Amino acid sequence: MQYSSTNSSVLQLNSSFGGGIFNELRMGYNRVRDHRDIGGALFPRVQVNVGTRNILAGSENSSVANVLDQDAFEITDDLTLPLGAHTITLGTNNEFDSFSNLFAQNIYGFYRFPSIAAFVAGNPDQYQFRYLVPDADPTTPGNQPGKERAEFKFTRYSLYAQDRWSARDNLELTLGLRVEMPTFPKDPVENPLVFSTYGRHTSEVPNSQVIWNPRFGFNWDVTGDQATQVRGGAGFFSGRAPGVWISNAYGNTGLEYISFTCTNSGNTVNTPAFNPDPNSQSRNCAGTTSPAPTNVNLVDPKLKLPQIARFSLGVDRRLPFGLIGTLEGLYTKTIQDLLYQNLRIQTTGATVEGRPQYSLRTTPGLGDMIDVTNTDQGYTYSLTGQVQRPFRNNWDFSLAYTFSRSMDQEPLGSSTAFSNWQFNVTRNDPNNPELTRSDYDIPHRIVGSTSYRLNLLRHAATDLSLVYVGQSGKPFSYRYTTDINGDGGQNDLVFVPADPSQIRFASTATVSAAQAWQNLNDYIENTPCLREARGTVVKRNTCREPWSNRVDLRVAQSLSALNAGNAQITLDILNFGNLLNREWGTSDFVNNQTANLLALNATNNLPDANGRRLYQPFLSTTNALTRSNLDSRYQIQLGLRYSF
Repeated sequence: MQYSSTNSSVLQLNSSFGGGIFNELRMGYNRVRDHRDIGGALFPRVQVNVGTRNILAGSENSSVANVLDQDAFEITDDLTLPLGAHTITLGTNNEFDSFSNLFAQNIYGFYRFPSIAAFVAGNPDQYQFRYLVPDADPTTPGNQPGKERAEFKFTRYSLYAQDRWSARDNLELTLGLRVEMPTFPKDPVENPLVFSTYGRHTSEVPNSQVIWNPRFGFNWDVTGDQATQVRGGAGFFSGRAPGVWISNAYGNTGLEYISFTCTNSGNTVNTPAFNPDPNSQSRNCAGTTSPAPTNVNLVDPKLKLPQIARFSLGVDRRLPFGLIGTLEGLYTKTIQDLLYQNLRIQTTGATVEGRPQYSLRTTPGLGDMIDVTNTDQGYTYSLTGQVQRPFRNNWDFSLAYTFSRSMDQEPLGSSTAFSNWQFNVTRNDPNNPELTRSDYDIPHRIVGSTSYRLNLLRHAATDLSLVYVGQSGKPFSYRYTTDINGDGGQNDLVFVPADPSQIRFASTATVSAAQAWQNLNDYIENTPCLREARGTVVKRNTCREPWSNRVDLRVAQSLSALNAGNAQITLDILNFGNLLNREWGTSDFVNNQTANLLALNATNNLPDANGRRLYQPFLSTTNALTRSNLDSRYQIQLGLRYSF
């Protein structure tokens, strides 16, 4: 269960000085407290892989110790000066944020089992654990235990100026410049071992930097009668600091928590046996009594906060029959975004499929070394056409179609550094993934809406409205369930064999190797994105979930005829089509937009003379899609609104 409370206070002072000069001063304070409670008895997190699916049980490993306290103070002052055809705005916006984040993942242990048989035997193939650094000698000054919480501050100072110029009666131009300087007043603690090994300081955070965001916009009434308007703009934009991602560097220097992962390699068992006691988990990998190496998070001291360049152009045109047509294009280019790298991995060669092969650097006391740096790769574009009829004679409608594309190197879908790195599936270098289709790429989207007003009761309108949304499914990828290239991550996209000579399957009492190949071959033939990738490693997000359709219905009844003031009762039927037919409005998805296709055999999976690994039998029941229980059902809600 997740609990959240937010308290907001705003103080605003508006001042008029004559001559149209106006000043607006705003001061705000936000206090946010978030925490999770797993409920029930504590138990290690367990994942059992069953073919390409998995079973999860135990205490949710990201919720067992998860608390985030945020305090944000903001002050903004805008001065508006009318100067003839120009309206000048000068302003400043300043943020002072503080964060206190407790996030201790896997403190009761995490066990991954490659099969049900391995689970029954208590033999995991991966073990993860995290514990607070103990105070080895409480009598020694400076030798202190690790801190539970990552605490840091962020400050951003901004100055901006804007000129809105009525160049002609039918042409308005807007020019602006926003200058920002983000800073991190408090540094993480220094871990000398990291510097002596990697030459990097854990105490480093992004340097103070000046970010320039110039902007331009225009609105041109072509004929002067608002029959045709052309509008557009261009500019640079930057967002707020990615607080949780930066906090990883404060809470994972290696001096607060010991966080480590043990993974079996080939026929070598590195994982301890399963222990159901959450309070007595092993602090070592199998076969060793030395302290487990801890994972460390770093931040590039030259890291720049995310910034984009955006360009837009649109045309609005009055059409016959009282319609309005719109055509609008939008293009966004990444200037600076975040990219995660693991400094621990080392290239050792290549697999038979041409995939880079890695080994993990071994340093006593240090594990994965996740660094966050910048990339300028990525872009998004869209083109939208819309026809609408404004509300007139008791009804209106709108119909729009959008075509879009989105490309990036990394989806940034997790709050932790290691997860952002290891779950970014790739077919080449995980520290420099290729630019491919984004997780957020929705190429086709149709939105239609209409409303109609009935006067069933005198002076009490009844409004009916329908909204339809149809869109392409999200893209997804096929990967291996285990590490194929030795980098320690679950980020390896599958090689799609062209024929049985390119893959080896183990045989079981129920499925022979030949039958496993036939099952896989049938699956590939019936999955276009895999069929087209035969003989290669499939690209990220080549596949796509099914198209989805959804219709929502609303009935709103005014109660003014009952002398109830400005009151309205509403009835909403979400996913109305599913109410009419249980097969309509269903939604099928791929969990985390990543489907497991092949799993290494639990034993004897080392490469043969031809470099081929041995895989578990592929089952004929494999299906990447899961039916969403919530989104595939209709919902009915009744509401009462009173406006005053």
